[in-house]
Amino acid sequence: MFQAAALLGTFWLAGRPLHAGHPPERLQWKPVAPAVLKLDDRPVNNWSLYRAERRTYLLLVVLDNRWLLLDLRTQTVYQADPKRYRHNGRRLLGPGPDGNLPVAETTHWDVSDVGPANQIRFYLPAEGRWLTLQVPHQRPD
Repeated sequence: MFQAAALLGTFWLAGRPLHAGHPPERLQWKPVAPAVLKLDDRPVNNWSLYRAERRTYLLLVVLDNRWLLLDLRTQTVYQADPKRYRHNGRRLLGPGPDGNLPVAETTHWDVSDVGPANQIRFYLPAEGRWLTLQVPHQRPD
């Protein structure tokens, strides 16, 4: 009986990821300004942009109640949950991308240097909209 329990325990542990039970790493998100956001080439009024402090390839776009986490390295957009972030002064404290975030379908990614900023542009086919961001180049602190 002991051997059967040990064998079941081995199978149970083998099927679990190593990070199970550990919360995702919490990142400091710094506001980015000045930046430009356009939907379908029209400026958006009520929005915010944050950049992960140590992972500058991660951007968090806050559009009213919609939070989009952009990973520029993998050209992936995640639908972030605002409940997982908290304000810490002007900054946010919250997770980066993990396996629990739904991915928003995107196509036609273009990242280019437009002088004092990087322009990030992609298409959201589910909504039929183009999102364009102009983000100032990262300055050393």
